[in-house]
Amino acid sequence: MIPKPLHHFTLIETLVAIFLASFIFSVLFSCLHLNLKTQARMQQARTALLERGAMQQRIHSLFLSLSPLSLMRHSFPGFPPLLSDKQEEKNSHPQLFYLAGDRLYFVYHHPIDPHSDFCGPLLGTLTLRKNTLYLISQREIHTEQREEPLCSQVHGVKFAIIYQDPQGGYVESTMGEVPSAHTFPRAIKMTIEHLSQKIVQFIFWLPTPTTPITYQGEL
Repeated sequence: MIPKPLHHFTLIETLVAIFLASFIFSVLFSCLHLNLKTQARMQQARTALLERGAMQQRIHSLFLSLSPLSLMRHSFPGFPPLLSDKQEEKNSHPQLFYLAGDRLYFVYHHPIDPHSDFCGPLLGTLTLRKNTLYLISQREIHTEQREEPLCSQVHGVKFAIIYQDPQGGYVESTMGEVPSAHTFPRAIKMTIEHLSQKIVQFIFWLPTPTTPITYQGEL
């Protein structure tokens, strides 16, 4: 029997096969790389949303337990600047906040903590340090400070106090001054600029002061 001649690939056929294989692998690797980048972006966005939600809940809980800044008058003599007794008598509402640049000072009540220095009324400060928004808490001027990171990747932060007058109108103050003696703080507006140049605004509504209900006659 005469053996059949073996068929060999030509050089052109080999080059075409190599080109097709490299093209298919390049498409597969590009799809895989794009998928990994999309998953990384989704993970970053998910982490940012979770961090933002935790920050909102934390600040909201702080503003639900506010106390007048005058409670810190003896613990922090001369700092932060507080209204005098005469100014407080003229105002129908106590001073709850003090603005100083990109810092917001307030007093909140922290009832339970493993550390005794952080139980009771604390001076809280929202401030920006090293591209991170922090809550700094302290009970007295010579006691330990507690720094709690709230939001990362922050380029700048601005605070504004929104006051409401008896007629129902709103006045925004960015310098910390009280518009008039008969207005009370209704909300805190916080504007955050991230390192990605994305600007996000938050509005934290404060508890509305209520007037006691009086009854006449017998119930």
